[in-house]
Amino acid sequence: MITQISELFGHLIQPPYIYGIAAGLILLIPLYLIYFYRRSNQGIIPFKSQGGNIEIAPQTLRGVMQNAANSVEGVEKASCRHFLKSRKLGVKVSIHLRANHRLRDVDNLIKKRIRATLLDQFGMENVEPINIRVSRIVGDPMATIIDEEPEEPVYPEIHASDEEDPSVDERPYADETKL
Repeated sequence: MITQISELFGHLIQPPYIYGIAAGLILLIPLYLIYFYRRSNQGIIPFKSQGGNIEIAPQTLRGVMQNAANSVEGVEKASCRHFLKSRKLGVKVSIHLRANHRLRDVDNLIKKRIRATLLDQFGMENVEPINIRVSRIVGDPMATIIDEEPEEPVYPEIHASDEEDPSVDERPYADETKL
């Protein structure tokens, strides 16, 4: 079986066929790059009007998203890219985070601002996902001071002479169930 296959396709290893295959691959690379460039610079149509389509240039969309991301406290610089995924607009945001700002808070605020801006200005409702990447932390973070010896919690001592109900537990971590 293997010998039959090698006899059948063995002539493809000869130099003229190898040169043809290499030339075909070399021609496919620029075609792919042209296709990728045209697709990335294609306008976005958020909605259609009666007289025709309304198209937003990719540079305009990126600028609006970058302004929304840069307006968040804790972001030094932001750069945004967008992509289309099954009738939804996806956003990739790369930020320079200022030191001593919580990433979760900044992340939530960036997502809210980008969604609100795109909805207000362009009427885009389907903005999913918004991926955020921290590419740099700007400034010197202040170190959190941790005590060497944790303080022991002080509990009131319970004596047998106390006439309280023994099922009552006044400790702050006691759960609400009673015996």
